[in-house]
Amino acid sequence: MSRRIAFPFLTVVDHAVSQGDWMIGTAGEPLFPGSTILEFWDYDRDLEVRHELSVDLVQAADSVDLSPDDLDVVAVLKVGTGSGITPRTIRHTVESPVDRTDGRAVLGISLESSCLSSRLWLEASLVLASAPSSPGPLSPRQTGSRLWSSSIDILLEDGGNSRLPIESMSFSKAFPGKRFEDAFWLVDWRPHAWESDFAGSVRLYLNRDRERFFKSVLEDNPLALHMIMSDLMAQVVSAYLMSSASEAPEEHHDGSLARQAHDWLSLAFPGLDVSGAKTLLDEKPGEFRSAIQVAAEVEVEA
Repeated sequence: MSRRIAFPFLTVVDHAVSQGDWMIGTAGEPLFPGSTILEFWDYDRDLEVRHELSVDLVQAADSVDLSPDDLDVVAVLKVGTGSGITPRTIRHTVESPVDRTDGRAVLGISLESSCLSSRLWLEASLVLASAPSSPGPLSPRQTGSRLWSSSIDILLEDGGNSRLPIESMSFSKAFPGKRFEDAFWLVDWRPHAWESDFAGSVRLYLNRDRERFFKSVLEDNPLALHMIMSDLMAQVVSAYLMSSASEAPEEHHDGSLARQAHDWLSLAFPGLDVSGAKTLLDEKPGEFRSAIQVAAEVEVEA
């Protein structure tokens, strides 16, 4: 556990809590110990998480200056998702009682992968369930005070080198009144930070309100995936050609937005330099977009 926060009260020492592995896997199938990467994940693969704690209640109570009978704690599991230093969204919070006889608590949850993106952040914590009757001067007193925590950060890996974070939502709820409220999808990105990580710079939102199309994407319909990929590639490659980043492709870092844009450019227009591609975009945009369509064809494994 990383204690970066100076709490205004005593907290439970780490050695008072024993943890099992973070167990994770496809819902309905055997679970396996989690690591920093969950390979071959996709948004059509729902997940299940399980984590066990064993609390030495005598030692835990002593570390917060309470008698064992006066310490009432509950185990809490928080689930976050999204890219960045901290998870963009806390999706779930579940509680589990700590057994008063053996100090055991089992935390578990099933997760819809269509609501996850980029990473899975899991935190187990012990929280004060009720105010103690005889607290010491520095004992925790407020119900809900966090006394201990431990977390794991798991990269959701779809098997590709350049992962595209995907989320699904109701556009009518998320973007009411916006011009794109009825769109099938939205590619959210900013054509400025070309050397930033591709997976952290581009995000695809699928509109759950468009039920037939959304279902077709979940079923890996080649035409639906082709349409989305063509739009994404056209946006990124067009903006790349209009930026100064395209003038120095040798400086692009692996995994960057610029590197991905240049790779797509080379795929769609083999043998054509940046200047030639710019001319085609300016003078024959229809041909430019059609070439992107061809390059964006998606092969779906049987």
